[in-house]
Parts: sequence; C-alpha cells; structure tokens
Amino acid sequence: MDDGTVLFYHGRGRVYVNRLERQCVGLARENKFTYRVQTGARHSRLCATDTITVIERTGRGLNCDLGMFEPISREQADILLGGHAVTSVPVEVPPEVPPEQRAPEARAFEEAPAPTVAPP
Repeated sequence: MDDGTVLFYHGRGRVYVNRLERQCVGLARENKFTYRVQTGARHSRLCATDTITVIERTGRGLNCDLGMFEPISREQADILLGGHAVTSVPVEVPPEVPPEQRAPEARAFEEAPAPTVAPP
C-alpha cells in the first residue's frame, strides 16, 4: 500500500490492516517484504512485536516494526487499496551479493564519496 500501512490476508476471508510504528522506507516502492513468525509460544503467529523486512532488488532492505493488527472487511481493504485487489505470493529472498561480486557501476556508486555542501 504505502510506506506505513500493510494489509495481511488470512484464511477464511479475514483481512487485517497494520499501521507500522514508523514509515518503512522502500516498502511501497518495492511492494515486497518478508517476515519470520516467532516460535516457542503455544500458537505461533505474527504479532505487533514482530518486524517485517523489505525485499529490495539487491537483497534485504530495512527491518520495520509492526504496529497493532486491526481486523477489517474485504470491502474496507478494497477501499484502502483504491479498488485494486492485490494477491501476495511467496518469493525467494535473493542472497546477499558480496561487494567484490557486484557490477562495477554498483561498486563505483557505493564507493563514491558523499557529496559535501560548501558553507554560505
């Protein structure tokens, strides 16, 4: 949806909206994330204390804290999405590429000095 809101579709037509604790830069642009459910509890489930990780084209992106889960109807979800349905599908997280194996132009960008601003 955007950098601060995620919809989770659960079985039997249940939908939950989660408004993240903070804006998750890159989430809307990439439109993909992963998460790991904490185990050890009686029932393993995603909750407000968990995080999501944005999946960038080059690997893993930012980790972002989830907020509270609020149940909503499918109709409300459609309104939030502007009437567009979204289907989530599992994706494989690309492995982290070591710097020495990255394309030369990517290495040049990463190694370039930060721009400086001259005082007025």
